[in-house]
Amino acid sequence: MLKDYFEVPNKPAIKSGNVLSCDFTDHETFIPQPLDFTRNTLATYVDCNGLIKVSGVSDTELVTNGDFATDSNWSKFGGATISEGKGNIIGDGSLFTNLTQANVFIVGKTYEITVDVTINSGLGLKFQDGITNANFGHATVSGVYTFYGVANNTSFVIGRRTGGTPFNSSVNNVSVKEVDLNVPRIDYLTEIGKAKELQKPSLLLEPQSTNLVLFSEDFSNSSWENISLTVDNVNLVTSPDGTKNAQKITAEAGNFRLIRPAVNIPGTSLTFSIFVKNVNADNFYLRTSVGFSYYNFATKTVSNPNLTATEFGNGWIRLSVRPPHNAYKQFGIGTNESTGGQSEIGNSVYVWGMQVESPSYTTSYIPTSGSTVTRNGETCINAGQLGVFPTIAEPDGTFYGEFKGLTDVYGQYSLMTINDNSSDNLIGFGFNNVGNRLWIRCKKSNATVIDDINQTYDVDKFQKVAIKFSPGSNSIYLNGNQIKSNTSNQAFNGDINQFDFNFHTTLHYFYGRVREIKLFRRALTDTELTELTNNIV
Repeated sequence: MLKDYFEVPNKPAIKSGNVLSCDFTDHETFIPQPLDFTRNTLATYVDCNGLIKVSGVSDTELVTNGDFATDSNWSKFGGATISEGKGNIIGDGSLFTNLTQANVFIVGKTYEITVDVTINSGLGLKFQDGITNANFGHATVSGVYTFYGVANNTSFVIGRRTGGTPFNSSVNNVSVKEVDLNVPRIDYLTEIGKAKELQKPSLLLEPQSTNLVLFSEDFSNSSWENISLTVDNVNLVTSPDGTKNAQKITAEAGNFRLIRPAVNIPGTSLTFSIFVKNVNADNFYLRTSVGFSYYNFATKTVSNPNLTATEFGNGWIRLSVRPPHNAYKQFGIGTNESTGGQSEIGNSVYVWGMQVESPSYTTSYIPTSGSTVTRNGETCINAGQLGVFPTIAEPDGTFYGEFKGLTDVYGQYSLMTINDNSSDNLIGFGFNNVGNRLWIRCKKSNATVIDDINQTYDVDKFQKVAIKFSPGSNSIYLNGNQIKSNTSNQAFNGDINQFDFNFHTTLHYFYGRVREIKLFRRALTDTELTELTNNIV
């Protein structure tokens, strides 16, 4: 009996260039390996515990004595000291007081820096790659910070100099790890709340997007205009990324109680989102040029269809507002729609992770800390493996996939295919350039063998599609049902030789979530096809 699904394993798939690689489930099937995968930028995913993580972060710690357990491994300058498990940066501002560790970085590579700091007075601490460089970040209040940057020096420096202003800060712990920008993302967003043994993660592939918000996690920064809200950036709580860095906003007196960008973000068709966790408010609203969109915490309902809510763990919810609206972007606490956005004085919510982007749907979170940040579009192509595709002696086969869209409106083809590096011989499925439509097609010598390119789909559900190709007997199965069949006598006879998350060489890259891709070197029976595509999720 065939299994009703095949899990994409987390461990093998995190290796760069081996997307969806794993052992064969039986002698008839393959999971293509290796694939050429590229992104070349940072990207986040949701792990099996529902936490937002950055893909490709190494397990290897590059700093020695990062917990300052001993007075060793760090060079001390300008009066810096190590004592009682802390690195202390205390000075009068006349000298660059710092702790330095040599040979931590390789120039040109990307790193994750995580620090737990206490800022007693002064302007905080800087984290640099070398004495004169400041690529990583600046901590201004006590808390846990995570920075990312490309090294152009080999030394790691923690320090402060303020031109005569005294400073007093300490580092409780510091971690430095390398980040591989081209590691595919195995994502568990759709599995949040499920038991571990029932989780079925997905390969996540997304187009390019840019977070236009300058400080996505610091709502006390001057880049935000605060209107009748108090921002607490000291008594922080654990955010969706698992660190203690989320801030609380509390409503004060006034006609409007909100935070918005101090300068309007350009764009006429933007999507924006934010993570919220309730303290004692009835509603949270996001205000745009066309009005207010509300989320009710008690009923877990939204006020209009342009607002969506996605539950994360630990009480966090990601609220997203889709177009239409223009460059007027605001958000805040509201009581109900009839109050015109006026808030309950004294009521609070926690906020984290604001994102404004140009796609007409919300993509994975892109952190920012002082500038806009772009995540490049991902490509997965060119998987060919001798002996796994149908041969001249084996003209039959079945191509199967389980996948889900990112949105119900793409405006372009988004496909995955087995092909001969052209559109002449091609078998594949994905999404049409018309919204809310699946694309399913089998072509031989540029002639259509069987297709169905107008099947509607539910963006909230995974689709299971199988294309059986066999001379005289071809069929398409979707979610347990045969939707098309014919008796075309075309035979592929060894014409198919590679797999792509793309439409061969054109730019119709697949964007979405993929649980499984499988090729059978025989035509499955109707019973097997029904069982294979049975849409039990």
